[in-house]
Amino acid sequence: MKIMNWMVRWSLCLALLVMTGCASVAPGHDPVVVRAEQSLSIAFDTIDTFLKLEHDNQELVKKKLPEVHAFAQKLRAKVTVGGKTQPFGISVIQSATDVKNAYKRNRSPENKANLISALASLEAIVRETQQHLTAIK
Repeated sequence: MKIMNWMVRWSLCLALLVMTGCASVAPGHDPVVVRAEQSLSIAFDTIDTFLKLEHDNQELVKKKLPEVHAFAQKLRAKVTVGGKTQPFGISVIQSATDVKNAYKRNRSPENKANLISALASLEAIVRETQQHLTAIK
């Protein structure tokens, strides 16, 4: 169990470093869109991994790491945004995806600022998720 958790943590860290630190942008591609797509992919994978791991170890996590369980429940909690009800974790990803798509349709300075802001919010959720993922040992 501990080896599996260690492997998951290091895999996520390695993926994050490879995807964000070493990525080059092909000529003609917008670096903001590339960063957004990378961030969205990392966010989905991180949240999904965390929720699966927390679920698989839920009784132990509830008992020994109640704050981790509470965060998992926050990500799972249903929210309604724009008439659509879905788990909070998915709504954050969907919101950032919608803002990215708006920027791709109209690359105005305002849409770019909105996308950068959405990515900052998304990355904050990912950082918190990674901290809780690391706590599950």
